[in-house]
Order: sequence, then structure tokens, then C-alpha cells
Amino acid sequence: MLKRCGATNVAILFLSVLTTLVLSTSAWAEDFQVNVSSSKGYALAGVKVYAFAESGSYTGYNATADSNGIAVFNKDDFAGGGYTFRVDYFNKQFWSDAVIIPDDSAVSVTISEGDVQVTVTNSSSPLSGLKVYLYNSQGAYLNKNSTTDAEGQVTFIVPVDMQVKFRADNLGYQFWSDVYTVSALNLTEASLEIPYQQVTVTVNGMFQGTPTPLEGISVYLFTAAGAYQGQYQTTNLSGQAEFNLPEGAYKVRADFMNQQFWSDEFTAIDTTVDIPLADALVTVTGNGLPIEGVTVYVFTQSGAYLGINGVTDSDGQKTFRLAAGDYKFRSDYQGSQYWSVEETLIADLVNAVDISTGGGAFSFSVIKGADAPLGGVNCYVFTEAGSYLGITSTTDIDGNVVFNLADGRYKYRVDYLGYEFWSDVYEVPTTLSDTLLIDRDIVNSCV
Repeated sequence: MLKRCGATNVAILFLSVLTTLVLSTSAWAEDFQVNVSSSKGYALAGVKVYAFAESGSYTGYNATADSNGIAVFNKDDFAGGGYTFRVDYFNKQFWSDAVIIPDDSAVSVTISEGDVQVTVTNSSSPLSGLKVYLYNSQGAYLNKNSTTDAEGQVTFIVPVDMQVKFRADNLGYQFWSDVYTVSALNLTEASLEIPYQQVTVTVNGMFQGTPTPLEGISVYLFTAAGAYQGQYQTTNLSGQAEFNLPEGAYKVRADFMNQQFWSDEFTAIDTTVDIPLADALVTVTGNGLPIEGVTVYVFTQSGAYLGINGVTDSDGQKTFRLAAGDYKFRSDYQGSQYWSVEETLIADLVNAVDISTGGGAFSFSVIKGADAPLGGVNCYVFTEAGSYLGITSTTDIDGNVVFNLADGRYKYRVDYLGYEFWSDVYEVPTTLSDTLLIDRDIVNSCV
């Protein structure tokens, strides 16, 4: 009985210890939470939290705060005793109070924060739409940036007593503020002034040493390294365009007649773009004779029309002053287009350009019988497709008329006694004469 009783007591004692152990293990396996928040009342999500023994040695365990600012640790990872937790935020370290694990289940770290407002100006006026980046006083980027509003301002929330500075990027260059210490009580006001300088760019056409201001030219702004800054101005009557620029080295590009012309590099001084000019003296001839009143069009060498044209004078000539370079010219005459060869215009010279319409004098005779020339009738010239060219003449007493025509394919219409009579299609200059016989039956029926 004593043995049996002793065995029972041992069993009871074993079950009691086991129950205590299970309960203890269950409590030990609970999570431990570190709650990270701002003094401004919101959770700090995404920050790293590191666990340290109270003696200061790192445990090797860390966690990231979730959207509620809670970083979760497993109590199983801790040996029991005092621990502290470090939050890394804005490149600074913030520590919790010491806690006992597994007795405690949570600890809070509240980071005192303040507002710092940066105003970016160009000497006097606010600069809106600029990116401003936040750095600590040692120059480490804090992964925070914002864009200035209409007042040239941005605001950052930063841990109190932290020393920070700011970088604004403007027209290809970086500009820095002084260092500011963030206050706990009041709004910390910071300023970043970017000195501006007005720069005048003058675009001149240069012909034989004489400058001529060029109006309506687009001028584009680049850094000295060649990065386009998204700004351009158009020259006025004086050939000038104004830019307000921060300190830095720039260059500009003027686009003229489908070509690009660059300034030298400049810093805070006025600059000039000189475009070398050349004269193109275009002469249009047909059958070796000058043609007056023909419109001539100017194209790039690749065939892009430049919006420039003019009409030939009594000598069949038209002069264009153009940027030196490669061009083609086209004249439209008698329903066809006639091109020059590609011409290279040399600066400061008068460059001769020839366009020949070719052709010849077409002799056209109208008869109504073998020995019956038809004089005094109107003859009209059409393209092969039937478009009237505005060219007409009346046959002489011998039934003849002469048309000076360019290279091309033509046909003629004769109006007689209310009827229209058409010729064949002729290719000039392959064929330069022919006779049209009026149908006798039609003529007799009309007499």
C-alpha cells in the first residue's frame, strides 16, 4: 500500500510538473511586439527594429514594422531576461526602455518629430515645381523628396533635434541649403536661395561680315554637357531671346531652315549665335529662254519643304538668302514640277542654281480639208490627264499656232462652230509639231 500510494503521489507530482511546464511553454511561445509611432500620432511603417540584450549585445534578431507600426518578435528567440529595442529611422537610432522577456509582451517607441518647411526662391520670387531632396548634416540622403508648390515651399516631418539640409535641382544643376536643426516646439523654417541671372541670346544671320537679326527663331536651352532643359524661347524683332538662369554653364541651340546652330558655352553672360548665310540665285528657263512669273520652292536636301518660295522676275530669276548648307529647288510650270540638282550653298557667296523646264516650241496646225487651213479658231492646251493649263492662242490665217511648252505630255482642244475637237497626246520635246484635221461631216452639218 505504501509503495502503491507512493507511486500515485509520484504520478500526481509528475502530472503537476508537466502541466506547469506546458503552461510555461505556451506563455513563452507568445509573440512580443514593438510599437513604433510618431509624436504626431501616426504609426511609423516600414522601419527596422533590432533586438539587443540589456547588456548591449545584439541578439541577431530584427523585424520590420508593418502598416500599423508593429514589429513582431518570437519570444522563443529570447533566453529570458532584460532586453532593449533599437529603431533605425532617418539614419538615426532610437531606443526603447528595457523590458523583461517573457514577462512583458510589448514595448512602445515614440519618436518625437517636428515640421521643417523649406522655401526655394530665385533671389526674390518663389520657385515652383522644383524637386527638393532631404539630407542629414553629413550629406546622407534620407530617401525623402517633394516638389515645391506655388509658394516655392515643401514641408518634411523630421525627428526633433535632427540636423538636416536640402538640395534643389534646377535647370540641370544642384543647389544646397544651410544646415538646420529641427525644433520640437515650432515650425522650423528653412530657405534655399538660387541666384538667377537674366541672359540675352542674340541670333544673327551673317552675310559677308554683316549681321542681320533673325526674328522668330526657336532657341533651346542645354547644359554645357548637352542635356536639354525643356526650355526654349523665340527671338523677337531684334533677334533676341531672354532666359532667366541659375548659376551654371549652359549653351543654346538655334534651329533655322531645318539646321541646328550652337552657341559657345556661357555662364551668366549674354551670348550670340551667328548663322552663316549664302545667296541662292535661281534661274528658271524653258527651251533655253528665261521664264517669268514661275513660283520657286525651297527644300532641304532630303526633300522637306521649308515654307520658303518666290516668283521669278523678267529674267526668270529669284534670289533666296538662306543658311549655308545643302538644298534642292523646285519650280511648278505648266502642270509639272521641275527640280534642280542638290545644291551646296557656300557662305558669303552668290550661288547659281539652274532649273530647266526643257521643252520646245510646238507648232500646231488646224485644217478642215487637205487644202483648207482653219484660221481664227481658239486652241487650248491641257495636260495628258485633262487639266487645263490656262494656255490658249488663236490660229493664224494659215491655221497655225505655236506654243512654248516645257517637257511633258499634252493634248490640245480646238473649239469650232460649237464643237470641241481633241488632238492626240504629245510628248514634248519628242514631238514638236502636228496637224489636227477637223471632221468634214461635222463641219458640213454645221454650215
